[in-house]
Amino acid sequence: MNTSDLGASDDFKRRSNTMQIGATQFRTYNVESLGIMQVGKDATTHYKLKVKDTTSFTESTILKRYKEFKILHEELKKKLGKSKKDKLPELPYKGKFGLVGRDDPRVIEFRKANLRSYLQTILNTPELQDIPFLQEFIRSRPIEP
Repeated sequence: MNTSDLGASDDFKRRSNTMQIGATQFRTYNVESLGIMQVGKDATTHYKLKVKDTTSFTESTILKRYKEFKILHEELKKKLGKSKKDKLPELPYKGKFGLVGRDDPRVIEFRKANLRSYLQTILNTPELQDIPFLQEFIRSRPIEP
């Protein structure tokens, strides 16, 4: 096999991992939940996520608190404005769940799955992909996998 065949294959992989609407191409992402961590003296819950840009084949592992997701959500709402707010999914619920508190392991597991899904959805929404705050969110505070 010559090197031009390798280049064609790599180019095909890149093109197959992009979404195209009209003349504009968008990246695609995969978000994987790696678990939760209790951090600091207060043992606050942090969600560990691996974010893969399947277009550029890059990935980062991030550690985020629920309140950071809430800040991200508010920033995205501001950037989208009222006319496009429907493009933004609901932020997963943080409050109490009946008789169990928000620190109950079952609630944390439920929230972990929903935060992963939330991030997956917003990263794969073309209108949101190039918002700098979102791009910073998936690159900030990287940790070793």
